[in-house]
Amino acid sequence: MLYLLFFLLLFSEIFFATINIVQPTKESVDNSYYAGIVGPGQVLLIAIDKKVETGGRFNKGGYYDKAYAINLPKGWSAEPSKLFDNPLHVYITVPQDAEEGLYSFLIQLEDLDNAELLGNKTINITVRVSKDIFDFSLKKKLYVTGPKQPLRIVANINNKGSASDIFVFEIATENEIRKKEVFVPLKSNIDVIEELSFDAKGKEKLKVSVYLKQSPYSIKKVDSIDVLVEGNFFEDLGASGTGVLLLFIPFQPIYNILYLIYSILS
Repeated sequence: MLYLLFFLLLFSEIFFATINIVQPTKESVDNSYYAGIVGPGQVLLIAIDKKVETGGRFNKGGYYDKAYAINLPKGWSAEPSKLFDNPLHVYITVPQDAEEGLYSFLIQLEDLDNAELLGNKTINITVRVSKDIFDFSLKKKLYVTGPKQPLRIVANINNKGSASDIFVFEIATENEIRKKEVFVPLKSNIDVIEELSFDAKGKEKLKVSVYLKQSPYSIKKVDSIDVLVEGNFFEDLGASGTGVLLLFIPFQPIYNILYLIYSILS
């Protein structure tokens, strides 16, 4: 009878052992965990601390050896943790054509050969698939610059999702398309800078896009920038040699001096 009570107590401790999730968010869980938001085509990393404080031999806890996903939604795939990893990393790949909504699957923690008397532990994982996983904003939407002068375009990418990923920052002008890849960790933001210049004066309209590298068509946001390319001081000196309006004839000697400076410098 005493042996029976001992084993019942042992297995009840195993069942209620608390698991510590490290990523996407740090949380201690018993049987279920909400992993947050991911986009179609993204890879979600679930990192689990292999150590538990309860259960096991003499109810002193122990270490799980392996973790893997089961009962995945149709079209999803997973990569199990490597043996004896710490923390245990399970990678879940969401298909490109996944519909938006809530999905769930299980993660199994395994104590190989029940060596530490932990038994297997199952956690129900819930995740939301959404295309709204990031925001991006432009520091300025109107720039004034001169011909052949460097112009720095600054934008901020805010990754709201639960998966770290590579985003593409793209600027399109009439003559070229500039692209820059930026790694943005989960639940963080980063500034991205692109430098360009224009040869001639005039007005330019830039199309600015940010999209997920793995899903360039389904997860994308677009904005625009106006650029006014005006003459610089050096050019104005040169223009002064072409004459002035009749109203400003008294200032002609001054313009002559300015043009002389331009001629020497050029």
